Amino acid sequence: MFERKDLVVYGATGVCEVVDIGTPQIEGIDKQRVYYTLHPIYSKEGVIYTPVDNTRVAMRHIMSALSANELIDSLNDLEPMKPDNMKQWEIECKEAMRQCDSRTCCRIVKTLYFRKMRRLASGRKSTTIDERYLHNTGEHLFGELAAALGRPKEEVTDRILKKLDDSYHSRNK
Repeated sequence: MFERKDLVVYGATGVCEVVDIGTPQIEGIDKQRVYYTLHPIYSKEGVIYTPVDNTRVAMRHIMSALSANELIDSLNDLEPMKPDNMKQWEIECKEAMRQCDSRTCCRIVKTLYFRKMRRLASGRKSTTIDERYLHNTGEHLFGELAAALGRPKEEVTDRILKKLDDSYHSRNK
């Protein structure tokens, strides 16, 4: 069970703070259940009410600072993914965010970043779908890493993109 003020990753929403635990006085909510009241910290989505016993949406504590640094440090060693087709790729991206799987999100971001760099190097633009998933998955991942490290999200984003850029260029010399 989570406590008030805990930072959690909630499904595809990303990092949220648990601001209350109880039964909100909102019409239409089952008064027999206990809910977490979550506030997304990087989104203007407002407030999320989710039952404490919810099994449909993954929810977990954010990773530790040590785990965040280890994940960032392992970025060069992570192999980019090799999806069979675009439909499978979309499913994998959505599932990684839905399951709050940071390592897979990291691989997705690396894969999309490398694809973008290859396309740009050949004079083509990145695809709209790739840009959308790079943005969504990146926001999810960078938000958790920033919260875990207690750093601004922009700083963490820049750190990771620099590592990806270095990794891409070292592979493609």
